[in-house]
Amino acid sequence: MSVIIGLFIASILFLISCIHIYWLFGGRWGITGAIPTKDGKPLFAPNPGTTIFVAFALLAAALLILGRIGYLVNIFIPNSFFYYGVWGLTVIFFIRSIGDFKYVGFFKKIKDSKFAYCDTRLHSPICLLISISSLIINLATR
Repeated sequence: MSVIIGLFIASILFLISCIHIYWLFGGRWGITGAIPTKDGKPLFAPNPGTTIFVAFALLAAALLILGRIGYLVNIFIPNSFFYYGVWGLTVIFFIRSIGDFKYVGFFKKIKDSKFAYCDTRLHSPICLLISISSLIINLATR
C-alpha cells in the first residue's frame, strides 16, 4: 500500500515541479492562482532563481519519496537519508497547509483573491495530502 501511495505522491510532486519549469520558461497558465496578492497586487515577484529552486526542491521531494519506498536503491545513499528526509517532508508540507494565518494555508484571513480561492481548494489540501501520505509511507515502510 505504501508503494502505491508513494508513487502517487511522487507523481504529484513531479507534476508540480514540471509546472514550475513551465513557468520558468515563460508559461502563464495557472500563475495568477499561484502567487498571493493583497489588494490585487502580488505580494512577491518570483525570479527565475527562486522558480528553479522550487522546481528542484519539489523534484528532490519526489525522489525522497521514491527512495523511501525502495525505488532508488543506491549503495552510496543510506536508507536513513530517505527516512529522515521523508519526515522532513511530513513536517514542511504540514506547516505549509496550516499556513501563515494571513495569506496562505487553511487558517488564512485574507480570502478574497484568486490565490486564496486556489489555496483553499487546491494548494493547502495537496500539501496536507502530501504530509499525511509522507507520514503513512514512513510508518508503513521498513
